[in-house]
Amino acid sequence: DLNNMEETELSNIYVFFLGRDGDGDESIANIINKGKNRSHMILCGDIPKREMSIYLSQGNATALISYSEGFGLGIIEGFRFGLPALAVDDMDGMPDIYNENAMVKLIDRKQDSIISGIKELVSRSWNREKIIEHSQQFSGSRISNLYKKVYSEII
Repeated sequence: DLNNMEETELSNIYVFFLGRDGDGDESIANIINKGKNRSHMILCGDIPKREMSIYLSQGNATALISYSEGFGLGIIEGFRFGLPALAVDDMDGMPDIYNENAMVKLIDRKQDSIISGIKELVSRSWNREKIIEHSQQFSGSRISNLYKKVYSEII
């Protein structure tokens, strides 16, 4: 939670929330508006797929700590641009996408864990080429070949 980080820790950190927001007290917009560090958090809303690469090409990392998105497609999209990721260990897709050279894995969604994870994410030296290389295992052609193999084994 960026609201619990000191201003000096946030001086170069800006978080862009891309995607649909919820409603009520738990909505991202509500949390941002109540927070002391709201100038560092920008709610972009639902972004058309064709524009997502604009954001990712300018980013430094991706993060997924939500309860509702299970696989982590946004993380994989970020990998294609060499962006490291922050994600929670209980995310459904974690066993499939985790790579220590591309991710910081949180043990839970507690504020202290998230803050610690953000600090590690921004302080670590990442090899963007290795992250892009890791993303190749999620390419459309590789995934379709895996599906073909499964189908041919079934038939």
